[in-house]
Amino acid sequence: MPTDSAISASMPSCRHLLVSFSLLILPALVHGQWHGDERLARNPLAAGATVMGIAGYTRWPEAPLPLRMCVIGDGDLAESVRLHANRVQSETPLTLRELDPARPDIADCDLVYFGNMSAETVEALLRQLAGKPVLTLGEGAEFCSDGGMFCLDVVDGEIRFSANLDAISRSTLRVNPQVLRISRQLRGQGV
Repeated sequence: MPTDSAISASMPSCRHLLVSFSLLILPALVHGQWHGDERLARNPLAAGATVMGIAGYTRWPEAPLPLRMCVIGDGDLAESVRLHANRVQSETPLTLRELDPARPDIADCDLVYFGNMSAETVEALLRQLAGKPVLTLGEGAEFCSDGGMFCLDVVDGEIRFSANLDAISRSTLRVNPQVLRISRQLRGQGV
């Protein structure tokens, strides 16, 4: 697995990705057409496309170019994020870094995707990122309870995501209300 792979492309292609997300991914999530593990087997990029779609509808105080995406931990959804990031090489200006859970260096990340890992490690990393312009996404509802911004889960055979509005509002990031509208919103969660 590559540790630092630079991926670049033009801005019109990035717009194309955003349009694709809004036309394909968001309606599918709204209408419940993403199906859990069996859907991931048929489309292993589904969770990764969701993560990139959320990132595409997020605004940083200073636009990161390229977007520095970091992935830490294991799991089917984390692997989907890795696969999708490697596939969008020609469409999105981004760098992908694998982080070592034993010694994570999250200082140079604009987006961190947390796979399966210990709750203590997740909580410690989220405390380090609190208030910084870093989009945090992870697996399972407990990720949002620990202070993450978006958590992906497989519920009743569908991939869904929830938004922790408190964590998002404490950051300097701005997430498009359309994304928040289709997410399951959680209040009173976090560190």
